[in-house]
Amino acid sequence: MAEIKFKKPFIDGKGNIDTNHKDLKTPGVYIVGVKIPVFEPKQFDENGKQIDKAVEKFCPLYVGIQDDLSTKISGHRNPNNTSTYTGELNSFKELWNLNEEPKIFYKGIQIWNEKWRRSRKTVEDPNRIDQLGLFMTEVRDCAENCLIWFPNRVFFNVYLNTDLSNYEEKSGHKGSVGSSKDLDTIGTDEAQILKELIEEVKLKIQNNFWYAFITAEDIANSILLSNNHPLKEIAKKYLNEKVWTIKMKNTKGKTISKNGPGKILCESVENATNKALAQKGIYTYAKANTPKHPYIIDFSNLKDDLVRMENNPLIINIIP
Repeated sequence: MAEIKFKKPFIDGKGNIDTNHKDLKTPGVYIVGVKIPVFEPKQFDENGKQIDKAVEKFCPLYVGIQDDLSTKISGHRNPNNTSTYTGELNSFKELWNLNEEPKIFYKGIQIWNEKWRRSRKTVEDPNRIDQLGLFMTEVRDCAENCLIWFPNRVFFNVYLNTDLSNYEEKSGHKGSVGSSKDLDTIGTDEAQILKELIEEVKLKIQNNFWYAFITAEDIANSILLSNNHPLKEIAKKYLNEKVWTIKMKNTKGKTISKNGPGKILCESVENATNKALAQKGIYTYAKANTPKHPYIIDFSNLKDDLVRMENNPLIINIIP
């Protein structure tokens, strides 16, 4: 099977994470999240000894692909994206209470992924509104205030027990916590507490941001080194042409984009990576599909950084 070995962040000369490093200006697969103090579950040192204090660990939150890793990774960190609905972590995506231990917010994300994620786009349907309320109740059963931001007014009305939310669709986090925006206009003490919590978590994402990545070229080369991988010809094509997407005309003469070899490779690895993380008890809220191709997902470069959850292996076989 092809071995997919994720790399650690680039660091600048001052010891800061560099999300715009020149070697990231290429297609690939990324994992973004936060590096925060973790006490529960217990973590272990390089000798397998349990550490009886909080230690900083990388807690992944989102897995994705992009034809320019530097743009997308830095975009996920930026708390001030407002121009378009881009789905980035710190401006438009759902927010979880990162003040809790990861075993709490990962449980909430697991419930969200398995039962409720698809309620988002059709939440105005009365049945979906009921489901959103049920989801929030279920999450609160595992952790009070686990989910703290969701892109729909129904969420805020249920969370705050009010009917005053006028959250503007596709306005992102700023539509809730911006000056004189939704939570300010609701105006209750509970709304202000929620606003402060959202702002605190957004600051934590910005200040504690961490990532891992692998380039499309590395993926293609790994596939070529494996025996009889289903995407071997796609990998050859990518290395020869370096094409991400293909522009073409449909039957009506309209120009559309079709996945090129680069995007095909990266989507395949994205799906396998999400499954590998989930098998470790690390749940991300990306819209990944069931893996279709075999891989060895290797996190050994992250052995000193990646949070340890239910399972500890750093190398995971994904067999569809």
